[in-house]
Amino acid sequence: GDDGSTGVAKQHGQTATYPFPTVGWPASSPYVTAVGGTQLQYGWTWQPASDVPFLANGDYNPAYFAFTSGGNSEPVWNETWLPAATGGGPSAIYPRPTWQAQQAPIIGRDARGVPDLSWNAAVNGGVLVWITAFPGYQRSGWHVYGGTSAASPQVAGLIALANEQQAAAAQPPLGFLNPLLYRVGDQPGAATAAFGGGGSFRDIVPHTYGTAASGVLADNRLWQYNADGSVSPGPVPGWPTLPGWDMTTGFGSPRAAAFVAAIRAARNTP
Repeated sequence: GDDGSTGVAKQHGQTATYPFPTVGWPASSPYVTAVGGTQLQYGWTWQPASDVPFLANGDYNPAYFAFTSGGNSEPVWNETWLPAATGGGPSAIYPRPTWQAQQAPIIGRDARGVPDLSWNAAVNGGVLVWITAFPGYQRSGWHVYGGTSAASPQVAGLIALANEQQAAAAQPPLGFLNPLLYRVGDQPGAATAAFGGGGSFRDIVPHTYGTAASGVLADNRLWQYNADGSVSPGPVPGWPTLPGWDMTTGFGSPRAAAFVAAIRAARNTP
């Protein structure tokens, strides 16, 4: 989901939001691998000095979108200018699966916690998509897209690569991914924050950019616009981004080659 911890009350014709944190379905199902969002800042570093994303004439505010060249970091996806943020949290319906036993202290109750892992979902630095749905949706042409709708198919592509390698080695497909995913993620040293380090995942930890409140990326609380054009945290609290597994980015973003090798090893080892 792209609305942080905020959920729409469907029984109200999707016109109201819940005043407490929620998670979406089918991502919350234990039979689904839930993909959260990050913002990859590779070769640049955001430096906001204002919480007003747009000028009075509608142009981008340089003080909000300011950045410096250099630096590599990957925070939780929470783009206050949209506003949009990665979903995540404990399910109110599904109990905690056995393969999430080590995550029980973080989830805090007998519940399925999401997401399981993450991928770059930011619109600022998003993916190019060719759309031909005009006039029903957008003009035909290239558009920049982000969100977990961009993160999820890229992770699916990574799993397809692993299955391709399994087939080439005359080995069975991965099958049900989640138990394998947690076997890999629960291993000591599976996640590391350094870009050049080893491990199957890049751990996503809190980051602070610039001097504006918008630059504190430490949870998945959805922000809101105010009458003066500024953005501020919305009324629904979010879940914190923590070292290790958490309910905003899961185990973090997979390091493609190492992750594929580890997930295959988990599948091929009794």
